Amino acid sequence: MSTYPDDIIPPGDIFDPDPQDIDALLDRAANPPQRVIESPLEMLAGRVLLKVDEFAEIMRIDVSTAYKMIRAGSVDVAHVGENGHGIRVKAQPLARMLGAECPHCGEIGGA
Repeated sequence: MSTYPDDIIPPGDIFDPDPQDIDALLDRAANPPQRVIESPLEMLAGRVLLKVDEFAEIMRIDVSTAYKMIRAGSVDVAHVGENGHGIRVKAQPLARMLGAECPHCGEIGGA
């Protein structure tokens, strides 16, 4: 997509934004919205299996590193799908690995 002004505003039209719109745009540029990242404990709570990209987000690694960990056997996985090619990371062993599982009741974030 082109970002030339003529592609956005037809030639001959006058671009005359309201001052409040300009202020809002300048404020957003200076203070972009931050993505809220859940803690690993919050992301694991109530989960049985995680997609590989969810596992990577919890571990704060990229997806290729996550697959390397899976191939190395560092993570407990389940093969899902009709032919077993889908990979999901098991949440309980991951919670134990991260120390997020309650040692008394086995629940993630348990009392």
